[in-house]
Amino acid sequence: MGPHVFPKGLGISADVQTAGRGQFERKWVSPPGGVYFSFLSFDAGTKGRQPLEKPSALLRSSAAQQSDIPYIIGLKLQSWLSQNFQIDPHVKPPNDLLVNGKKLCGILVEKVSRGDASFWVVGIGLNLNQQVFPDFLPEATSLSLLSGKTYDKYTIIEGLIEECARWFEV
Repeated sequence: MGPHVFPKGLGISADVQTAGRGQFERKWVSPPGGVYFSFLSFDAGTKGRQPLEKPSALLRSSAAQQSDIPYIIGLKLQSWLSQNFQIDPHVKPPNDLLVNGKKLCGILVEKVSRGDASFWVVGIGLNLNQQVFPDFLPEATSLSLLSGKTYDKYTIIEGLIEECARWFEV
């Protein structure tokens, strides 16, 4: 029997991550109170050029570079966060969203191959309700710190997953 390949659009979320990582294998702290999820997207080996207005088109493009995708997703997240939380995030290429110079969100994209199939794993870590960060992360913030509110994590995850589904046509 061949290798198991998960369906496009499969999403997995976690309450905490004990071995979270960011770009270049940097440690990503994932304490309770944040939104951490990954989902699978399109076949990364599909040939042909597509318009790049949507992340789904970029992912289907043979020109897609792994480093391009977090930036495109970052731009989409920037818009979503601005509209839903009245904040002004800034995309710090290639894969971070900052507010007032402090990290709010990180994006990690990896190409994975299993047998004849290849796909993108898109991971998003959003600081949601954290009030305190470890000393080695003085440049971090959360939506709760920015707004003074506490958010229902599952409502935020649901809204964010629906938004990602629109971006990626899953």
